[in-house]
Amino acid sequence: MNQNNKLIFKPDKEQIEKERKEILSEINKTNNEIRRERSKKIWLIFALVLLIVLFIKIVFGTIDIPNIFGYPPSKVRFYKVTVNGEATSVGYELKHEIPIIPYLINFNSRYFGLNYINGDEDVTTYLQNDSEKYVIDIESYSCYSNDYQVECKTDNQIMKKNSDTKYTNLQIVRTNNPYEEIYNGKFVNDITEYVKSKGVYYVGITAKHSLTETNVYFYFER
Repeated sequence: MNQNNKLIFKPDKEQIEKERKEILSEINKTNNEIRRERSKKIWLIFALVLLIVLFIKIVFGTIDIPNIFGYPPSKVRFYKVTVNGEATSVGYELKHEIPIIPYLINFNSRYFGLNYINGDEDVTTYLQNDSEKYVIDIESYSCYSNDYQVECKTDNQIMKKNSDTKYTNLQIVRTNNPYEEIYNGKFVNDITEYVKSKGVYYVGITAKHSLTETNVYFYFER
């Protein structure tokens, strides 16, 4: 057969375009189905995790994992507390919580210490004669030695005042007969109305900064 007599096939452009659109449509349908299935799986996993978290929370409450190495002493602060302008030694209980899973699992550190005034190791009682007013002030300091932060113990160390501390709560308890919690609420400086009677009073102040909460406490006698 003569090469010039060969049949030449000409593709139908409309047919090709139609098939192309059909293929694209099928691909889009497949992709949409895959996305829907993936979305269902994600929501199913999320719901399952949420149910497990709620179950653990209801049964066990918040799980606290203790830091076996303890809180670094160099990070503890000095709390300068005055009553009517006169400084008093204080004790404190520090709690540092790192939320691993918020409201469910915490990594906790604890530290207990004392802040002495002029080396006075008697932190149990602050003696005060009768006064018309009783006003508390509290300030937070970090302590240093050769530019390195160190543990705070007394008020004669090199200190820098901190501006990040918030004082959120105040508790006042009359410890001798009759034993009575007189106030437990928002921190206030003027406590005159809560210590009208003679007696020995426990005063606790909640101080917070970053992930650390500290209960600073002292006793005084009226």
